[in-house]
Amino acid sequence: MLTVAAILEASMSTLQEGQLLLERIREMGVHADVQNRHATTAACYGIEHLLELLQDRRRHLEELWLQRRIRLEQCLQLLLLDHEVGKVSTSDILVLKLISVLVFILFSLVRIFILFSFSFFGSMIILVFI
Repeated sequence: MLTVAAILEASMSTLQEGQLLLERIREMGVHADVQNRHATTAACYGIEHLLELLQDRRRHLEELWLQRRIRLEQCLQLLLLDHEVGKVSTSDILVLKLISVLVFILFSLVRIFILFSFSFFGSMIILVFI
């Protein structure tokens, strides 16, 4: 299973490789004839656009991850507080409810990772065909 850190690292690596690709294409365009120069310029615009989309998605994933992590930490604090407050029979029910909330948040995170991975690799496929 991909972790958020792995996805963020992979997207950063892709951004760096994209910048290197842009530099190489621009260098090729300098030495090309007029028709090919136009083609390399158009290719550069397309690659720049895809890199911007990837950067935006990366930033969005980072924000979502931070929000979910804060939410998960808050739930954990509530769980710990409930555990400390009392060991009353009703606390067992509250603990089960909090655990179910934590499980729900965890599954939400997994769904986000899957959706981001699909979007991320979908962009990569487009980039390969350009």
